[in-house]
Amino acid sequence: MIKAMSGDAHLLRQLRTEGFSGNVHSRFRNAINLHNYADGELYAIVAARYGDIPNALLVDSDQFAFLDIKAEAEVHCGSGAFLFVGDTVLSFADCREWTASLPVIRASQAGLLQNIAAGEAYLAEHGASGGIKTAPDSSAFAKELSRMLDDARAGLDAALAVDDIEEALARTSSLIGLGPGLTPAGDDFLLGLMAALHCLPQHSTNNCDPYRPFYLGIAERATIGTNVISATALKNAADGRVPQTIIDLLQELVHNNPPHLAATADQVLAIGSSSGTDIFYGLLAGLKLAARKIY
Repeated sequence: MIKAMSGDAHLLRQLRTEGFSGNVHSRFRNAINLHNYADGELYAIVAARYGDIPNALLVDSDQFAFLDIKAEAEVHCGSGAFLFVGDTVLSFADCREWTASLPVIRASQAGLLQNIAAGEAYLAEHGASGGIKTAPDSSAFAKELSRMLDDARAGLDAALAVDDIEEALARTSSLIGLGPGLTPAGDDFLLGLMAALHCLPQHSTNNCDPYRPFYLGIAERATIGTNVISATALKNAADGRVPQTIIDLLQELVHNNPPHLAATADQVLAIGSSSGTDIFYGLLAGLKLAARKIY
């Protein structure tokens, strides 16, 4: 038996009250995705080195490496404290509960703009090529992909600048699913964008969020426009639920001046081969929009 170190509060609540019946959707080096028959959603068991993420239980990274769990294995929850995954028993009885809690922008406009500039400089120096960013020796395909991403991002930014949500959603259709990999570059950018926009002050008040239709539209389009793993991440981001590493970086960008980027930014940039870089671009785009909207 292995023990979960921490878990998403939403998932733990479901396991303890509704149980779980499903199977292993896919297995990767540091993550096992679980398909729940009841709601059709994806959940995960993840190596702790990646930190807390929505819909996931974290286990010790060394223990994770030895888990003998294969795709299609049956998964079910028993007695409210154990998850049976194939022949493996995972206890979540004493694990720490985690809830995604995005920060609210409190910095002055000048301070926020300075932090955005610092983020852009850090991204230019340390970001990985392969999605939005290209290198001098990038292939013709990579450069064309980057151009397509740039065009779609520019159109989206222009629509959001004038609060044209309908046009903005039309522009996201050119981003969703655009790029190679489990989480395409266009999806990663939109995830970062939504995370940053959730830091607007109205998210912490009773005011109606003007971007809610935008988030829901992205989540809806993702169900048919990209793969299920990426669509799940976008659906969670639409509700302000993103990995803790992204929250930590946003905390630096919206609260601290100057921001201490090395540790928090590097954690985000380490996501995938270039996914973290594309998420970072989305965060900065969202904060730029926020800087125009709230001051």
